[in-house]
Amino acid sequence: MSFTHPVLLWALLLLLIPIIVHLFQLRKFRKTPFTNVRFLREVVTESRRSKSLKRYLLLASRLLLLACLVLAFSGPFLSNPEATKAKETVVYLDNSFSMQSTEDNGSLLETAVQELLASIPKEMEVTVFTNSEFYREASPKDLNNRLLGLDYTQDQLSLPQVLLKARSLYREKGAEKNLLIISDFQEKMSAGPLPTDEIKLHLLPVRSSANKNISVDSVYLDASIPGSPQLTAILSSADPIESIPVSLFNGDTLIAKTAAAFNNTGSASVPFSLTPGKAINGRIVIDDPNLLFDNDVFFTIDDNRRIKVLVIGDQAADYLSRIFTDDEFELTISSSRQLNFSDIPDQDLVVLNQLPEIGRSLGNSISSFHDSGGSVVIIPSIDMDIEDFNPFLQQLLNTRIQDKITDDREITTIRFQHPLLLNLFEREISNFQFPEVDVFYQVRTSQPEVLGLQGRQPFLIGGERAYLFTAPLDLDNSNFQRSPLIVPVFYAMGKRSLAAPELYYTIGKPAEVDVPISMSKDQIVKLSREKEEFIPLQQSFAKQTRLFFNDYPEHAGTYQVLSRDSLIDALSFNYQRSENSRDFLDLAVLGNHHIPDSIRSYFVSLEKARQVTELWKWFVILALLFLLAEILIQKFIP
Repeated sequence: MSFTHPVLLWALLLLLIPIIVHLFQLRKFRKTPFTNVRFLREVVTESRRSKSLKRYLLLASRLLLLACLVLAFSGPFLSNPEATKAKETVVYLDNSFSMQSTEDNGSLLETAVQELLASIPKEMEVTVFTNSEFYREASPKDLNNRLLGLDYTQDQLSLPQVLLKARSLYREKGAEKNLLIISDFQEKMSAGPLPTDEIKLHLLPVRSSANKNISVDSVYLDASIPGSPQLTAILSSADPIESIPVSLFNGDTLIAKTAAAFNNTGSASVPFSLTPGKAINGRIVIDDPNLLFDNDVFFTIDDNRRIKVLVIGDQAADYLSRIFTDDEFELTISSSRQLNFSDIPDQDLVVLNQLPEIGRSLGNSISSFHDSGGSVVIIPSIDMDIEDFNPFLQQLLNTRIQDKITDDREITTIRFQHPLLLNLFEREISNFQFPEVDVFYQVRTSQPEVLGLQGRQPFLIGGERAYLFTAPLDLDNSNFQRSPLIVPVFYAMGKRSLAAPELYYTIGKPAEVDVPISMSKDQIVKLSREKEEFIPLQQSFAKQTRLFFNDYPEHAGTYQVLSRDSLIDALSFNYQRSENSRDFLDLAVLGNHHIPDSIRSYFVSLEKARQVTELWKWFVILALLFLLAEILIQKFIP
């Protein structure tokens, strides 16, 4: 038996008072003369025994009465050892897009929120956190308005991240830490068992019985046929179906509608013919009640500004004309003798193609062009004047050419994590025939390597809009022109020279966009859509401003690009499609953790573990009984 207020037990010492009074009570007797007391002796003896018994019974009843009162005020109770231990409960509620899956009572998230609010005891305070919000030590009443208005997000925490965040929310040292995880447990959330440390994990899977979902996965523009651009939407279905209506909007105006024919397969391609040269703030829409976030794709088609590329050199550059095609690039090839220096500032990319010397005038023009935001690619000549080029390379790339090496070397190193090549390849390439060079230049540089030769010699270096090949690319010296590497490398250089708006961007993935505006010091570019507005990271150049996106925006849609409330451009953003995966974790692989039947059953078991049997009422009843016993003793015992 335990006590809520054990310090009151010291009051039991007061029981000594009635004992002392009863044991040392002084009695005065008055003598009465009788002629003969022989006949009264037996009666007197019996009366003394009766009075002695009465005194002891009164003493016992009073002691027990006082003892019961003291024990009652001390708060006695019976419990198991777990009930007296401090407990702290944290709840993780998954509000990712996959929780939009519907059941009879609504979405998985809505059902989980309602059951959670109904299951938390009124007097209990719990800490609840989601992928985007957290509410510390809140009562069910406080959580009611917050959780009922909870929005979905594409930011899905992994299970190790959930544990890491939960650890930071516990406050009481030495308390039992309970973490209830409410999620559909998509397979991407974890790759192995969860640690069984001081936190007790309770895993509650909530999943839809229906495995149906139709998604608009992507949209691309095919402008290969002049005069008749075609937009194609790619759809996928978890279950094979025959068809579904697909609508094309320009803003709020419906401009086309057709049906996606799946033909009992898992995917469908839907083409739309567009009007040439017309700007569209478009949206592809389907009607599917299961997951709503992937029912549409926003996109933007503007005037499709082409990237201007200037090639300066006397060597043939036919391979560059096959890479920088007219649909995306505006290519100009000029010899060094016929070059018009006034054309350089209007370019986005300048390629110095195997010039034997740079000259002060051309070098200053290229350096000024680079400083104003332009991109430069330098391809050396087999007979280049090293002393003439080194001051230019030192200023542009912090690089010096040391010597010309005549030795056959293969290009064996590809830095896939270099910004130029990042996300350019679907997978890292390692099993194709590497190109080779006969002559290359040895350089001393601080620039990162993009491609490398055997012997730890760089073949392509650079970054920050300036790149240098260390070997001539003509066919007499290298077969790099015939390599599968040349197209993605030069194409990436061209695309990065002007980060022209894409058809759309994916929220959460880094992106760069150049807008054609040069800003003053106090001028900024912002993005706006309905009630949402934010200022992205930005860098201003002489001809354009570069915008950087990563964590923002948070919601899909087409945003207006504004500067001083003037419309500059429009950009479209869409959610990632990873949340529509129907692959779920087998909770057994996460380790031996508790899996409750429901949210209610978890909190019921938690309350049972905390329950105690209070005994103060019984001690009050006993005190009353002993009081009654004292009264009866006083009345019926002479």
